[in-house]
Amino acid sequence: RRLFQQLGFRRVTKIPLGFDPRLFRPDPVARSRIRAAIKWNGPLVAYFGRVAREKGIHVLVNAIARIPNQPWRLLLDKFVEYENSYAGDVAEKMRRLDIESRIIWCNPDHAAVGDYMNAADVVVVPSTSTPRWKEQYGRVAQEAMACGTLVIASRSGTLPELVCDGALLFDEGDEKALAALLAEVMSHPARFGDIRARGLARAQASLSVKRQAELMNEVFEGLHRRRAGAPATVV
Repeated sequence: RRLFQQLGFRRVTKIPLGFDPRLFRPDPVARSRIRAAIKWNGPLVAYFGRVAREKGIHVLVNAIARIPNQPWRLLLDKFVEYENSYAGDVAEKMRRLDIESRIIWCNPDHAAVGDYMNAADVVVVPSTSTPRWKEQYGRVAQEAMACGTLVIASRSGTLPELVCDGALLFDEGDEKALAALLAEVMSHPARFGDIRARGLARAQASLSVKRQAELMNEVFEGLHRRRAGAPATVV
């Protein structure tokens, strides 16, 4: 928004990349069903998203391996669509850290991702900036928040602005800090109920496709009413 204003646009509206509330919502039935299917009812940490170095999966793997005494499982996509060197690096790292037996693999389509997010206790978004890339939005974070699941996200790119006070944050790449947060959540899950509630409320009020449509409608109606004046930009 600041960049557009510096370029001379006086009317700038920020609009979310909305999630579908039919797919991403609190669903205790789905939680029970998925947990029964994966045969696990203990602490479940999950990662969803692209398998790429900038997404920081290695940070999550290194961090969770620091807390071997907690009875956790890590839920990951099967990587079947990402046959790249980074996926191989992550698999090798899990072997070296001796945590392969604690990995639960899944391969849901988009319509089922919300069910798996409900099943998780924590969804981690561990993005890391590169010289040519920063996290541009963080769709997974808002989807997990909409499911009422606790989100732990790095302070990368737009993530802090997206989640506001509805998630836990750690400095990007800080494996020790992420491990400490995960250990605290596993040991005392009830302490984080307020954060879960704030995340859910923010997602429902500000980040859904309904809110996206409302804001777009306001912008286009305003453009229609104005026949002259400064240009407006939607970002």
